[in-house]
Amino acid sequence: MKWPSRPFFRGWNMQDEAETSHQDAVATSWAASQKPDMDIRFEDLAKIVRDFSHNFSLPSGLSLRKDRAQVARTNLEIFRVVFRKWTPEVLIVLTTEHELGFGALLRLLPGVSSRVLALRLKDLQRQGLVRREVLAQDPLRVQYSLTPRGRVLVDLAAPVFLFLGRELGQYR
Repeated sequence: MKWPSRPFFRGWNMQDEAETSHQDAVATSWAASQKPDMDIRFEDLAKIVRDFSHNFSLPSGLSLRKDRAQVARTNLEIFRVVFRKWTPEVLIVLTTEHELGFGALLRLLPGVSSRVLALRLKDLQRQGLVRREVLAQDPLRVQYSLTPRGRVLVDLAAPVFLFLGRELGQYR
């Protein structure tokens, strides 16, 4: 969904439109001037990530060239766990809200059933991405938050989504 470039409110007039058009033009011009620099920065980041992956695989004895099928199967399994339905939404909500109880998570994720949410949270706990803390209160309460490993995952995913959003025109 593309959001309107200006708010719709009573009292909007031609002066507001001219000012908004100028602001849009300045933003578009700035974005265009940054495009080559951003392309170079994303290419540099991709090279760093490639080198990191290569250097990480060497000590483990895994040859990315020889064991491509094994690496692909493992990556697909990881992808299926992390991007299973409702999992990205849970990670994003916990990123922005930090600590939430089950009921609060359920309210912030309209459309998810309590059964599916419970399953996703258990999957994420098993993966070491989400922490479940039982609070000693009466009645007992449970809080969910990202583990340091979960925060690293979110941080690593951010540039990928910035790149994809930029390529799809979501970010100007």
